[in-house]
Parts: sequence; structure tokens; C-alpha cells
Amino acid sequence: MKPLREIGFVLILASICTLVMSGGDILLRPPPGVSPEFMARALALVSQLASPAQETAMKTASEPIAAERLAAAFQAGFIPVGTRGEGVYRARRRPELLLCEQEGNGMWGKIRLLVAFDEQSGCLADVSVIAQSETPGLGTRIAEPEFENRFSRLPATSGVRLATAAARIEAGEVSAITGATISCAAVVKTVQTAVEKMKQ
Repeated sequence: MKPLREIGFVLILASICTLVMSGGDILLRPPPGVSPEFMARALALVSQLASPAQETAMKTASEPIAAERLAAAFQAGFIPVGTRGEGVYRARRRPELLLCEQEGNGMWGKIRLLVAFDEQSGCLADVSVIAQSETPGLGTRIAEPEFENRFSRLPATSGVRLATAAARIEAGEVSAITGATISCAAVVKTVQTAVEKMKQ
């Protein structure tokens, strides 16, 4: 009878250890549908917008880190917002900041963006191109800071549009890059889709 008890104890202990170990693996997995590029840029963005004390605490966000550490840092820094649609996250340290990874059609393929929206001000906090396959030298310029910065602090409560003349920033308009109007329009449409998803 005693050997059966010992065997039962070992089996229960092994089961508990297996559950704990697999639970740790599940916790360190990136959320479904979130790319490592999105997680790294989101962490870098929050550390960029943080105070100096918060910045030192999140210093590793801008350094290349292993996928497990990246997923753990992302999950520690962001919480999913279930009511806003899949893939929308709220920054824990800046609860007014919502982020999502949005994909849209460019001229030659898919464009993936990180879109950050500040609920408090109603403005975009950041738009970053994560991936694109546009025309080299023209459409690829959408990934340059000169274009991405046009979205920073852009009012987005009444929508984001591509300007047809001089851009009226207060109306949420963005001017296109000469020679890359189709790619710029695709980015603006993708940003608008992301904003609508985050404002739900």
C-alpha cells in the first residue's frame, strides 16, 4: 500500500510541475497576431514618451532582445482592450494611449503599421511603418521619419485624410510625398481604419 501512495504522490507532483512549467511558457508567448516588430516599436514608443524615471525602467525596450523577453516586456507594459476590437492595447503607464497593429493594401503589397492614439487629446501619438513592399525610392519613403512624423499629434477625432491641397493639420489632413501618392493614400486609409477600431 505504501509504494502505491509514493507512486501517486510522484504522479501528482509531476503533474503539478508540468502545469507550472507549461503555464510559464504560455505566459511568455506573444499575444496571438502581434508581431515582434510591433511589440518592440510599442515598447520603444512608450519609453520615448515616458518620464526619465520610467525610461530607465524600460531601457531594454529599445535594445534587441530575445523573443521571450520581448513578449514578457510587452505583456507587462500593455493590456488588451477587449471591447475595442482584436489587437488593440492600452499602455499601462499611459492609460490614455491606445495602440494597434493595422494592415492595409499598398500599391504593390501589404503595409503594416503601428498606430498609437491618445484618447485624452484625440490626437495620434505615433504612426510607424512596420513592414511594406512599395516601390524602392518612391513608395518606400512612407517608412521615413519625414513622412511618419506628419502623423504625430495629428487630430484624429473627425478622421484622418490625405490633403488635396495644402494640408490642414487641424482638420486631420496629411500631405502626400511627391511621386508616392498611392502609397501615402494607403497609409492614411490604414491609419483611419486603425483609429476607427480604437475609438469603438
